[in-house]
Amino acid sequence: MFRAVQLKPGLEPLFLQGIDKVSHALSTEDGFVWVSLEAASEEEINSILGGVFKFHPLAIEDCLSPGYQVAKIDDFSDYIFLITHAIKSDERLDKLEPLELDFFLGENFLVTCFTDAEIPAIEKTWERIIRDNRISKNGADFLCHTILDEVVDEYMPLIDSMETEVEWIEDSAMEKPTPATLQRLLSLKHSIMSLRRIIAPQREVMNRLSRDEFPQIDAQSLIYFRDIYDHLVRIQDLADIIRDI
Repeated sequence: MFRAVQLKPGLEPLFLQGIDKVSHALSTEDGFVWVSLEAASEEEINSILGGVFKFHPLAIEDCLSPGYQVAKIDDFSDYIFLITHAIKSDERLDKLEPLELDFFLGENFLVTCFTDAEIPAIEKTWERIIRDNRISKNGADFLCHTILDEVVDEYMPLIDSMETEVEWIEDSAMEKPTPATLQRLLSLKHSIMSLRRIIAPQREVMNRLSRDEFPQIDAQSLIYFRDIYDHLVRIQDLADIIRDI
């Protein structure tokens, strides 16, 4: 399925129903459009990404490719294409699963696409556009930042859980180690490795977005992407400390 909204400064969000409405909104000169493809089928992805927006076939292929893809950024002149990752994990860190989230950012549009489970950052942003008019004032690049910021914020609870797990392992190892202690130690080790594998390339993507390299990102928005980059650096440093412990 897909959801779409047109945002204009000073006006209420206009939710768009159907592909024709999206096409018409893109032809207007003021405001911008956000299209969110959510657990979309291959047919929906091709009809919107290829039919409405006419994105490059290689970028569309990346959206449809199964399996894990490393975070990256591609410049297609009129728009940029990002692959990023949200994270899904259970309470005990037994399984840390990256959820791919793709972005197409143009001058007057943002398209987000994911084919797996629900991504909380997307839902939070849909709720936020109703109450925060800064998004409509600052453009599609600020909306892109808003979603990415939500994605990165969700990494911190994982770091907190890992720190708690380290404390339990230390206490268990000193008092009365059992086979469960080793099992949880190995599980934590694998979770840290997975988190670092996700963060490292994503950090480089944010670094490029903050360097005034792409015309789709306004100069005033660069500092916001730099802030996300700084958060990722801090999270990776904390993950390294936990790994060393």
